[in-house]
Amino acid sequence: MAACRSNIEVARRVVSELGRDVCVRGAVSGLFSLAISLMGAEALFLATLDDPKFVHELLAYSGQIIKDFGQAYIDVGADVIMFDSQASPDLLSPKMYADYVAPVMRDLISYFHEQGVEHVPLIIGGNTTRLVDVLLSTGANNLLCDFTADWSSWLDKCRAEDRAVRRNMDPVFIERSDPEQIYEAAVRIVQEGQSYGGFIAGSAVVPFGTPTANLMAVKQACLDVG
Repeated sequence: MAACRSNIEVARRVVSELGRDVCVRGAVSGLFSLAISLMGAEALFLATLDDPKFVHELLAYSGQIIKDFGQAYIDVGADVIMFDSQASPDLLSPKMYADYVAPVMRDLISYFHEQGVEHVPLIIGGNTTRLVDVLLSTGANNLLCDFTADWSSWLDKCRAEDRAVRRNMDPVFIERSDPEQIYEAAVRIVQEGQSYGGFIAGSAVVPFGTPTANLMAVKQACLDVG
């Protein structure tokens, strides 16, 4: 609880310093990730088979916690971004996501929109190619296509639904490659997406110690092509 209060206070101070000219977002856990934190991964996955009613109740409870935490960010002038890494198809099947998570996520995102948050990013990594249709159905208007997912499919579907989409590069490639190689790869990604106004180029979460020159190569590619 103290950490939550600290995060809200930091958001309040940042918004106070920067005003509304810069988008400030407070990060909240996504539904399935929070449920795992509350119950434990193995117990939760077994419950999806043995006790579906309980899982639905737990996710609804998690949704209310996220609403309250997100509202605290909104009250100090920040927007909200959700990270639900544990809901990746690498762990949770698209069918299970559609059955368990999506209904609560639709309600959650609708709530944030009603509170005046125009853009609600929902960030789920991994190969989400099979999950893209369900993610679009949640109402989230800022989604992630990770480096292992099918970029062409993601871009086509987000363009059709008019949703912002971020294409991440491989963070290990950024960590270990030469700046020239990174620049060339970033140029290709930006060129592939620049025809769509909702395209965002992302570096993913790079390992600590990644050379600054490697990150700057990504930025330079965005500046040169953009």
